[in-house]
Amino acid sequence: MIEKETLPEFSFWEHIEDLRKRLIVSAISVLIVGLFVYIYSSDIMEFLLKPFYTNFNNLEVVGLTPSEAFTTRILLAIWLGVIISSPIILYQIWLFISPGLYSYEKRSIKSVLIYAILLFLTGIMFAYLILLPFALNFFYSQFKILGIQPTVRVTDYLSMLIKLTLGSGLVFLTPVVSYCLSRFGLLSSQFLIDNSRFFIVAIFILAAILTPPDVLTQIILAGPLLILYGVSILVVKKVEKDESFRAL
Repeated sequence: MIEKETLPEFSFWEHIEDLRKRLIVSAISVLIVGLFVYIYSSDIMEFLLKPFYTNFNNLEVVGLTPSEAFTTRILLAIWLGVIISSPIILYQIWLFISPGLYSYEKRSIKSVLIYAILLFLTGIMFAYLILLPFALNFFYSQFKILGIQPTVRVTDYLSMLIKLTLGSGLVFLTPVVSYCLSRFGLLSSQFLIDNSRFFIVAIFILAAILTPPDVLTQIILAGPLLILYGVSILVVKKVEKDESFRAL
């Protein structure tokens, strides 16, 4: 006879204390990484501006207010601090919830966290290496057609970069979200298949929201999203198969 696994019991205040500890560690990691980014913001900014220089004919970005350089460094520190610290933050979340999970649940969630990190970073790199250059090339071509010399603020460029990278990173988590919803019984593969037309329309609407207003960039983002939608269906089917097997 297999002995049922028992979980440790914690009081309400022990949970609060553990949560406080995890929040402090996460905040310190973001602060340390953000400080590092702030100190080396010149080198980091040079790297982030490469797509702009390449597609805008080496045009220099400008700042229009006395404080813009400082606010740009702060924006960089927060944005990259959160992204680079995301594995640590996710690990702290794992440490907080793992005592309340059974062994088989821990194995599943560990895999989910690993895939979530990989997919999120893949989405960010996809936006930086593919989406952003296409969007910038399109916008510069419009200036050339009208014969206008562009002047681009550094904060406007960074806002566009952050929106594209974070948006792309989050939507690349679609299979992970689908997996979690299916494990809780909130999503089925048949629902995804039956409503595929609506989801496809929603994907193109989301691509239009996350990307600059040019059709080519929207299609480039929509392509991977459609693939991820198909992957989500396969993931949910796998969960359903596992649940059926476990019920036998």
